[in-house]
Amino acid sequence: MIYVNITGGLGNQLFQYAFARKIQRETDQNITLNIFELQKYDNKRRFELDKFDLVNHVKISGQKPPWYVHRRSIVGKVIRKFSERVMFSIGLLHNSCVWYGEKKISIPLFNKDKDIYIGGYWQMGEYSNDIIEELRLDFTLQSQYREEVKKWESIISNVEDSVCLHIRRGDYVGTPYEVCTIKYYEAGIKYICAKLKKPEIFVFSDDMEWTKKNIKCSENINYIDEGYKGYQDMYLMSLCHNFIISNSTFSWWGQHLSDRNKIVIAPSKWHKKIDNISLYEKSWILITDKGEVL
Repeated sequence: MIYVNITGGLGNQLFQYAFARKIQRETDQNITLNIFELQKYDNKRRFELDKFDLVNHVKISGQKPPWYVHRRSIVGKVIRKFSERVMFSIGLLHNSCVWYGEKKISIPLFNKDKDIYIGGYWQMGEYSNDIIEELRLDFTLQSQYREEVKKWESIISNVEDSVCLHIRRGDYVGTPYEVCTIKYYEAGIKYICAKLKKPEIFVFSDDMEWTKKNIKCSENINYIDEGYKGYQDMYLMSLCHNFIISNSTFSWWGQHLSDRNKIVIAPSKWHKKIDNISLYEKSWILITDKGEVL
């Protein structure tokens, strides 16, 4: 069995599951999603993977994971503070792969006859690009949740030059993650609309009041302000043909699940202090916080 420690918001949950699926291809073991830490320690996040079709072939557990996987275990926290790589090496001794670092790390060879434990963020397309078609099937929204968004599903699906504009504010405001300025979004809209014949913009945001006040353009623009859940917004985002994303894993998955030849506009920095380029694709168009196209 492959046990994957689920933490964070929906974007992180998707990365963690995708990494487990990558391991599954090599070991042919079943997957169990462990939500112990998410339920016990994170009051702001909810388990959302159960809204997708992947739950038809995975198990869900709330059992406390071993200390070398449990990110908040006292011993693990002490070792990880000293060295993330030391913690990674300890995990390998237990047929586990635990990595919360920013840089890519090689996937180890596992003993297929023993349970495998996974912990980490795994925020990199390289880990899942070769299984993207399987992931798109797994991340198909269950029919009852699609039924609730059928109005916008129909509208977006029938627009040839659709543009998803995602604005993440919330807990980003006033932090080093606040890198997407109004100038960034304005430049992104100007650039992408110049490339399309009949652009129509669909706006998704966790702060629609701010967005409506500050993000305007002369193109057809639709504010998706129906109070949908995150998993429903992500599904609708993935139906778009082109993207102006924020520095958010939620935003990243919206464009990644789209199966189109697409234009993707992204901020030139993912974080003000950390040079995290692991999420970037070569085809993306990068724009600075001053609105400069690189």
